Amino acid sequence: MVTPALTRMAGGGKQLLRIIHSGADMPTDRESVLWLNVQEIPQTAAENTLQIAIRQRIKVFFRPDGLQGDPQQAPEQLNWQSIDNAGVQVENPGPYHVSMLRISIRQHDSELARLDSQMLAPHQQLRIPLLHTPGSAPLLVSFVSINDYGGQVPYQVTLADKEPGHAHKALPR
Repeated sequence: MVTPALTRMAGGGKQLLRIIHSGADMPTDRESVLWLNVQEIPQTAAENTLQIAIRQRIKVFFRPDGLQGDPQQAPEQLNWQSIDNAGVQVENPGPYHVSMLRISIRQHDSELARLDSQMLAPHQQLRIPLLHTPGSAPLLVSFVSINDYGGQVPYQVTLADKEPGHAHKALPR
């Protein structure tokens, strides 16, 4: 529950929102994600002006006490694997969500797949189809993970044959 549910603010004003757990059952073995929608509606103006209503969707993570592991290490725990020359599968075996940007799968100078953004929930799998059949050279998967503080951390993983791989932090270019 969010309080206040509705509020009126003067221009340049600020408002504190309180998020209160309503007692609803949430999993205790993994992190849960909820969405906070904030709608900003401007007051009616007396003159002819352009007014824009803005809706912001904010991720709110509920992290139960006692979860094993470090959420900052969650991107390195992902299991990546090439699947039958048709795609790459990534599995999140841990209890934390992993938010990723700019997922790219390359072989030499050829880009085989690209996703703009993806959030992988705990114990979820994602299959990324390839645009065309790759050769026998290893695949290079790169992505950017969003950490708890909103920082962007680049990662890479090399996939050879059908051997699974784990990401490591990429060196800055």
